[in-house]
Amino acid sequence: MDPVPAVKLRALARYGLAAKAPTLRDLAVDRQGATLLATVRHLETTSVDDTLDVLDLLFPGWGGPRRANRPGSRAGGPSPPREPR
Repeated sequence: MDPVPAVKLRALARYGLAAKAPTLRDLAVDRQGATLLATVRHLETTSVDDTLDVLDLLFPGWGGPRRANRPGSRAGGPSPPREPR
């Protein structure tokens, strides 16, 4: 089985986060599974990055993994806080 390109995974995750439940229910079973998996992986990566950012703020010298070494992270320091929805 060929690996799925990162662009496709991001697109599936965006779709899974934006779509309503009835729309996701009407997808083909394979597409439902792929969308759910991509969405969960995106949320998992985001929550780990956010947790590490909070730890960096609370304990500046704690010596945890640096942003550039974490999977799915962007180099250049912590991202700005998100606006609540």
